[in-house]
Amino acid sequence: MSQEHETLGYIHSVETFGLVDGPGVRYVLFLQGCAMRCRYCHNPETWAFTKDKAQTPQEAFAAAYRYRNYWRNNGGLTISGGEPLLQLDFVTEVFRLAHAKGIHTALDTSGQPFAPDNRDWMARFDALLANTSLVILDLKEFDSEKHRELTGHGNGNILAMARYLEAKGVPAEQIVVEQKSTSTEENLLFAKELLAQRGIGADEPMAVVTNAFHCYRARCYARLVGFEQVSSIPASIGLNSVMPCYMREVFAVLYYWVFKSSQSSWISPLVGLL
Repeated sequence: MSQEHETLGYIHSVETFGLVDGPGVRYVLFLQGCAMRCRYCHNPETWAFTKDKAQTPQEAFAAAYRYRNYWRNNGGLTISGGEPLLQLDFVTEVFRLAHAKGIHTALDTSGQPFAPDNRDWMARFDALLANTSLVILDLKEFDSEKHRELTGHGNGNILAMARYLEAKGVPAEQIVVEQKSTSTEENLLFAKELLAQRGIGADEPMAVVTNAFHCYRARCYARLVGFEQVSSIPASIGLNSVMPCYMREVFAVLYYWVFKSSQSSWISPLVGLL
């Protein structure tokens, strides 16, 4: 029996019309299993490796390919999780099938399983890259100790993965790391500086991609730091995270109203929630 038939992938869920997981309209395959325990993960239900829903690469690709008419010329297939690199061989085979059909493929990963000292793993990773159009590397925190506090793991190998991708041909000027912020306000302020360095003014339309529960406050802070035309693109959130995340956000919004927004504009935030 060949390797491709022996390989199974363990699926958590799918999103057939994803808009925030790569360019265009995406079919997003969320895999089971993740070693990190991010404090504000919006998909904590994907952490467990339950192995209760298995597919071959051929089955997974066939299910995605049914939606190809939605992709047109700029969409495609994204594999996320959980952590897709925990199922490296499965992802590689699905992407190989997709590339054979000329489909854009995106790997959405935290990079935590990256093993630069493991020759066999790196050879398998290179095989994946050969069939990957885009790598979305999600660096949770630049400082390694803060990263460990936030996720339970350091980020040395994740930064090594970023360097490896650059060495494999990703231009350095296309890797923009905003590493100074410790809050939403600082994140947007420093992002504004980075955009200005690239000739993009605060008066141009911009969108904040964030968790659904955080969209309102993110827009508030974006306007506070000077962005004039702000919209938001919500990312999905697991059902078992809805209540704690929204409860936390209520207090964060109250803090914004009391300490950040001007006393003369209390009506505006209230209207914005309607």
